[in-house]
Amino acid sequence: MAQWVNCGKTRRVVFLSHDRFLVSDFYEHLSAGLVLGTLFGSVSYFHYGLGAGGSTAVFAACGLGSLLPDIDHHNSYIHRAVKTVSSLGSAAAAVLLLRTSVLRRLAAGALAGAVVHYTFTELKPPHRGPTHSLAFAGVTGVASGMLGSGISAFAVGGSAVAGVLSHLALDRELKLV
Repeated sequence: MAQWVNCGKTRRVVFLSHDRFLVSDFYEHLSAGLVLGTLFGSVSYFHYGLGAGGSTAVFAACGLGSLLPDIDHHNSYIHRAVKTVSSLGSAAAAVLLLRTSVLRRLAAGALAGAVVHYTFTELKPPHRGPTHSLAFAGVTGVASGMLGSGISAFAVGGSAVAGVLSHLALDRELKLV
């Protein structure tokens, strides 16, 4: 079921699902990121010869970059996904890396997962705050670029920046910091 609601100065379609409001911005941001990712992935494949793996990484970086600024909103898909994956990942790392008895490793894993989950929940930056800035786009590009080497690092980092900038353009939020 869809419903129009007032969001500041604009009206947006909101989809009701399981007593939650899911704003259509997710689909707009993802669509823009995937269109840009397709463009950048194609250019990196055909023009720069990155290969299928490199162009797929460029595509994925742009798609994820277009969703990443909404990580500061507790109801967004990216926020919930990152919170879940980081909690489970920290718990698994504690269980796998500790060299003690099984019971202690399980207890440490449960504690690590709970601490990460609680910390992630309590960190509440303002929505459309620092994650909706050019500085965040730059940090995202550098962090994404560090995952590769050579031209692929530049392509993945630039694609992630393009994804974040598409998000900022759709939100009409363009600030330096």
